[in-house]
Amino acid sequence: MNNMRRGFTMIELIFVIVIIGILAAVAIPKLAATRDDARVSNIIANARTGLGDMTAFYTSQGNAKWVNAATKITEVTDVPFESACGADSNASAAGSAFLLCDESVTGGNPCLTFTTDANGSTVTITAAATGKSPICDGVISDPAITGMTATSHSLGGVKVQR
Repeated sequence: MNNMRRGFTMIELIFVIVIIGILAAVAIPKLAATRDDARVSNIIANARTGLGDMTAFYTSQGNAKWVNAATKITEVTDVPFESACGADSNASAAGSAFLLCDESVTGGNPCLTFTTDANGSTVTITAAATGKSPICDGVISDPAITGMTATSHSLGGVKVQR
């Protein structure tokens, strides 16, 4: 009768552990880069959606509702604009500045600032200075954002008065 035990040798186990370590060393940086790309895409999508929502609200409700101090930005859009990074925005829709922030760092970094004029008919989008965070740098360098920050955006035209 052969009572030989079958199993893995120590060398085989060490090789498996080394191979798993090499795979993890390659995969972890790729995962972090994918997460950063998702954050950049999210901020860009929020910027486009926020501008579209502001235009639609202004067009449908008119200037009187838009400049009403009781109208909060949260009534205009579901985009998470902030009055300061790390704080919810309670500012009124017109005559205010709203931020889209990179929340990957403590306190957040403002990537884009949306500023409406006093009568609320235009929105100006300003990009933050580069070098604050890789997320904001990715947002600012995106062609969709560079096109948005180049000009002021008219919300529905001057004839929309109710």
